[in-house]
Amino acid sequence: MTTSRVDVTTQSDGTLVIRPHGEVDVVGTAELRRTLVEAIRHTRPRRLVVNLADVDDLDPINLGAMAAACSLGDDHRVVVFLDHCSTSLAEQLTAAGVARHRLRHVRSVPAAGAGEGTSALDARELAEVLLAGLPERWRHTVGVAARAERLAATLPGASPAGAGSGAGAGSAAGAGSAAGAGSAAGAGSAAGAGSAAGAGSAAGAGSAAGAGSAAGAGSAAGAGSAAGAGSAAGSLGFRADADALVAAAWLHDIGYAEALYDSGFHPLDGGLHLRSLGWPDRIAGLVAHHSEAWCVAEVQGLAGRLEAFPREQSAVTDALTYADQTVGPNGRVMEFEERLADMLRRHGPDSPNARAHPTREPLLRAAVERVERRRAA
Repeated sequence: MTTSRVDVTTQSDGTLVIRPHGEVDVVGTAELRRTLVEAIRHTRPRRLVVNLADVDDLDPINLGAMAAACSLGDDHRVVVFLDHCSTSLAEQLTAAGVARHRLRHVRSVPAAGAGEGTSALDARELAEVLLAGLPERWRHTVGVAARAERLAATLPGASPAGAGSGAGAGSAAGAGSAAGAGSAAGAGSAAGAGSAAGAGSAAGAGSAAGAGSAAGAGSAAGAGSAAGAGSAAGSLGFRADADALVAAAWLHDIGYAEALYDSGFHPLDGGLHLRSLGWPDRIAGLVAHHSEAWCVAEVQGLAGRLEAFPREQSAVTDALTYADQTVGPNGRVMEFEERLADMLRRHGPDSPNARAHPTREPLLRAAVERVERRRAA
């Protein structure tokens, strides 16, 4: 049996890192549990990371110890994360009661449900956990997400029916409605092609005419298929955009959670956390850059770190900006001008937000105006 040992180091930001090595046997189990309890109850760092890169398996006792350490950390205001575990170990830890948002940098494939999380349901669950101690921020998030759902109708490819489905951000009902519409359209095309073929056959008196009508029918069917394929592709594109919009709306402020503190700039910290959990780069980028965050990042000297995330400029980012900039801190819908004034008042005249305002305000206003035009169209 290999020797087990536990290393403890402290990072420059005060994060305490506990790294067990080798097989966590009976001796290793006792050492690991003693180290965890000592760190949480006595050292009490702001953040504790258990690095499981060198651990391939944990028995039920140690799985329970990891879950207990997370709960003990919550009791002592120590944020606990479990980093670099394998996919199979991540599944075992989740089953043992470790919340998915604590599992970061999962090796090979993200933990079950984490990397797949582009749906509004996954995003809402993660936001609700992280913002549990920030009731006003949560109310704002709920308001922004509701606003975003309605604004899905402004995205390219939206239709009166499709907009409603898309607003559900990939809900089963929305997907079913879109699929039903596609089927109906496809059936109509096929029926039309058949009718054209029938008409051509009736008109044709000879075999040559019959062949011509068959060719005509094939052409009509082909055209219908091409149109149907284009419509289906457009529907898929719309649903993907709607999903991304509403998921980002739920997640845009998770960087305010104390557990995620890194740079102190909430768009960047939110994006960093989503990337560590394996969320798609598009969602992480939408969160990191929401509401023209780069303007404030430049003032704070964080532009270089923010550039690590893709910066999308589209109807989706316009809608996300509009939703964020027309909902107040308590979740109440506000006029754009009122929201800006409230933001400057809350952050203060010397804040990074105020210093970035001359650059940022025209960009926010332009996005709001584009959305207003799309809503009126």
